[in-house]
Amino acid sequence: MKKIFLIISFVVCNYLFGFAQCNTTGYTLTNIKTPNGSTVPDTYILTSSDFATPNQGQIDGWIEELQRDYAATYMGPPSLAYNCHGYAWHVSEGGNKVWIGFCTTSAHSIYWTDGSYTAVSESQATKVAYDIENIGKMNSGNHSAIRINSSTYQSKWGYWYLVKHNPNCVPSGYKADLTKGYYKRATPPNITGPTRFCLSSSGTYNITDAPAGFEWGKSSSSIQITPSGSSYKVTATSAGAGWISINHAGNELKRFNFTVEEDLTTSNVSLSYNTNSGPGSYVHIIATVPATATNVTYQWDPDEWIELPTPPTLVTVTCKVTSTCNSTPISKSIKVRACLGCPIYVP
Repeated sequence: MKKIFLIISFVVCNYLFGFAQCNTTGYTLTNIKTPNGSTVPDTYILTSSDFATPNQGQIDGWIEELQRDYAATYMGPPSLAYNCHGYAWHVSEGGNKVWIGFCTTSAHSIYWTDGSYTAVSESQATKVAYDIENIGKMNSGNHSAIRINSSTYQSKWGYWYLVKHNPNCVPSGYKADLTKGYYKRATPPNITGPTRFCLSSSGTYNITDAPAGFEWGKSSSSIQITPSGSSYKVTATSAGAGWISINHAGNELKRFNFTVEEDLTTSNVSLSYNTNSGPGSYVHIIATVPATATNVTYQWDPDEWIELPTPPTLVTVTCKVTSTCNSTPISKSIKVRACLGCPIYVP
């Protein structure tokens, strides 16, 4: 049994680190994403047959060998469908079984270079990358694990089994004695600020946990974003719905929607009338304001409803309008020559 295990271990390490001839027969390139939306390169799914389900005798032998040679615990059977990187960064997070880094030794680094994960101390980490200083080199340790605690990690050993082990009790090819990288999921960025602001002013927005080198996205060129101390000032040249977003590495990480409210002016406030002639009928004066205006109030003089009198009477109706963006009223007037059955609008 010892001899068989050593041969298998050699094959596993050779498969992991010998990329001179990368044969993807039986696999198909697939598309998976990091939490921040980046495509993970050099990732494949198995499209051919996997290993047969092991019998209990095989499992018992693996359990014995792992305990004897690595003080490790058997957690799952061999599989061609996923490797250490696939397990640590994707499968353990609920993803499907994939092989990350089939022909390269740096594919898994996208998980921290795009800001999805951030470097931390070992005690804070949930993910571990072995031999971090040589990632991308053909002779690198090229191994990933999930951290359970400081004395116990769990990882997939090549196409062999899933193992719970001491951080340094792994096949020698993983180079556990060299520098490891420790990572945890970066807190998703957030944007806080007003859901509405006036066209004549601006909105002040704060961001938290944005990755270094992030970029702003915006709904249109009418939106301008400028730093203002520790915050950002957003202005617009047109009213309506808009948004800003935090982007990184070409991916949108957080979007914040708002409405730019149009200020009331004598040009965009208008009065009109409606009437239904006949005994006891009224002329109804109607005030129209921009659709984005909120908290609109109307002060009428003498009233928005004018009774049709006899004989005809020239009536001036004035409306003073305020809104969220206008504490000073906008005043508009209309003249109506009203009579029973013959209201006449006089501008």
